[in-house]
Amino acid sequence: MTDKNFSITLGEYKGIKRAPITADVTNDEVQAAIKQEQEQRAKMHDVERPAQLGDTAVIDFAGFLGDEQFEGGTSENYSLALGSNTFIPGFEEQLVGTSAGDEVDVNVTFPENYPAGNLAGQPVVFKCKVHKVQERKLPELNDLFGKMYGFANYKEFEQNVHDALVQQKEQAARSQVQNALLEQIVANSEIDLSDEFVNAFIEQMLATVTQDLARQGASMEQYLAYRNITDEQLRAEMRPQAEATGKASAVLASIAQQEGIVITDEDVDNDVRRMAMMYQMDYDKLAGTMDEAARESVRNSLEISKALQLVFDASIEE
Repeated sequence: MTDKNFSITLGEYKGIKRAPITADVTNDEVQAAIKQEQEQRAKMHDVERPAQLGDTAVIDFAGFLGDEQFEGGTSENYSLALGSNTFIPGFEEQLVGTSAGDEVDVNVTFPENYPAGNLAGQPVVFKCKVHKVQERKLPELNDLFGKMYGFANYKEFEQNVHDALVQQKEQAARSQVQNALLEQIVANSEIDLSDEFVNAFIEQMLATVTQDLARQGASMEQYLAYRNITDEQLRAEMRPQAEATGKASAVLASIAQQEGIVITDEDVDNDVRRMAMMYQMDYDKLAGTMDEAARESVRNSLEISKALQLVFDASIEE
């Protein structure tokens, strides 16, 4: 198969031996999952005592570098779980022992690798006021807890958690096996990718890194400076992964063509409906935000899924 982005001589993709799909779930895993649900249902209660690790302190804080208040270091009525390690190391521990109404200076040092370069490695002071100290109370694991999730009793809820974990493990195992099958097909195929095709995947990877950095309040320029590398060096690092992704894409596109896999507009609409249900959105509203490029992305994703499923169905379990 020859495409503007690649040329490929497809290797054998049917009858490949694969590992079996296993999904064993232990009682400890079930109880751990239930514990997570129990934690999410916990309620906060104000307490008239000094804060302990595990409590939540509702605080105002303002950060100072020397005598200057720095940007992004201020908040009011912030609920901070003590011991969660969500703040700078040493911050939360200094609130242990404080009570509602207390005012305290928290002295900490930003990590050397902190994304905001003007604060990296700098000692700062957070002036804090404690409004409340709260403790978390967990609901009891009984029939009433099961009814919160729509089950007749706790036993039915527990069985549902078990079944959901089995399904998750089966999906994860299937995905792992499919990836292994795809790697074998890539290795058995002759693939030549265009530079433009590989570069497109590199641009996608760069966009993801840029978005992740932005969520941390940092920029690509700061990231490159921290790692002491250039944009060209970062792109060179990403190239092997981009080439691997490109080869997998070429293999799946070739299989889809050879097998006559066609994704109809109805298939795309149905997948958009599935996404709307998943994200609890109105279908018409979601569909209305999707331009032709977005629909083409859904179409490509469905084509990949069908090609992978075909390879899996044609494989032989060892």
